[in-house]
Amino acid sequence: MTNARRRTRRLLAAALACAGLGGAAAPVQAATSSVSTNWAGYAATGKKFRHVSGTWVVPTVDCTSGSGYSAAWVGLGGFDETSQALEQTGTEADCDSTGRAHYSAWYELVPNPAVTVAMTVRPGDRVSASVDVVGTRVQLRLRNLTTGASFVKTARKSSPDTSSAEWIVEAPSSCDSAGSCRQLALGDFGTVAFTNASATSAAGHTGTITDPAWRHTRIELSPGQDPGPGRGFTRLSTGAGAVTSSVSATGRSFSITYHAGQ
Repeated sequence: MTNARRRTRRLLAAALACAGLGGAAAPVQAATSSVSTNWAGYAATGKKFRHVSGTWVVPTVDCTSGSGYSAAWVGLGGFDETSQALEQTGTEADCDSTGRAHYSAWYELVPNPAVTVAMTVRPGDRVSASVDVVGTRVQLRLRNLTTGASFVKTARKSSPDTSSAEWIVEAPSSCDSAGSCRQLALGDFGTVAFTNASATSAAGHTGTITDPAWRHTRIELSPGQDPGPGRGFTRLSTGAGAVTSSVSATGRSFSITYHAGQ
């Protein structure tokens, strides 16, 4: 991964509210659904958040179709299409143009570019990640539960975004020095299963993805959708996408599966 690579806020294509029927309030709010050109997974909104965490297994990327890129991460902020900030950390599984697979760990404090972490990750490794924000202090943690390696980064950020918590697989973007970004083709990552998903509000309430204290949105990745003009991105008109499953009964786990383009 180069310094020009960036994880970015979602590029929203459409949002479909899955409204429940009238009557008594359900203990868990019904999920809304949205379609994004670069994110798949879940976002919690409706509160300010100070913590997000989750666990996943680094996937084996299939490079038989050539170059492709995928990033699995947890983060705070960036869900709103007008957001200018995002605090996140995760792993990447990429294929270069020669068909060689590359795996890495990273963190990013958008709008700054991603920073590669000096921690070896391999397909099959179980990784846990968390992001904590209190005021202007941001702490990012990654731990390879398979090898025991860990990474902690503490930084100051003048205006962090804590309006959402996310558990995401993303098609990353490549950006030039002028800030113009091009979305990269999504690599065939197979399936990524998030477990132990948790978030904590700024007020100190800790819950799962489906906790009734906030709203949760299921996000599907469909690169053929047009995010609209004037956002500084060149989108993919065709290509692969990703399908997000329902959240488990515990509210802590779900899976994201690669879907080949037509």
